[in-house]
Amino acid sequence: MFAQILKNEISRSGKTQAQICDETGISVTLMSYYVTGRRTPSLKNLYLLSEALNFSVDIVLRIMYGGE
Repeated sequence: MFAQILKNEISRSGKTQAQICDETGISVTLMSYYVTGRRTPSLKNLYLLSEALNFSVDIVLRIMYGGE
């Protein structure tokens, strides 16, 4: 589920994965794992991605794990 959210946010941002990796310090390999759904980010990396892509961590966590 996170992979689809991330793909949408990357597309919306107009940034490349490489640009996001440069901004966040997340490796290209790890970013690839996130985008393909092989891994989900740690809270730290989720925060870094949310800052780089300007999305709400709270909303993403609610989508991923349910909640009110």
